[in-house]
Amino acid sequence: MGFPASSPGRKRTTPKRSYPSFPEGDNHIDDPDVKTIADLARHYPLPKGYEYRVRANGSPYIRRSSDGMECKIIIEEGLLTFDEPFTRPDGKTGYKTIEVFKQ
Repeated sequence: MGFPASSPGRKRTTPKRSYPSFPEGDNHIDDPDVKTIADLARHYPLPKGYEYRVRANGSPYIRRSSDGMECKIIIEEGLLTFDEPFTRPDGKTGYKTIEVFKQ
């Protein structure tokens, strides 16, 4: 009975964070009020330095004005999120998640 004792010298590992998996280039927009790019801009105004754009195939995306970096759009339960990559001090790529609540 009880919990097994942990092995000496064994490190605990933090569970790997899971992210929604969407095919490359696909957005996930789960909001019936968003049907056009104008709806996106009205309901989810982006922070300064970002803008909505539309690809030739009609797919919307978020573009960072300073360097043209493109981000996928994820909207669930009235919250738009997108990940902005950055280089960590160890040289690996990290991601800063930017959140925009529905207006």
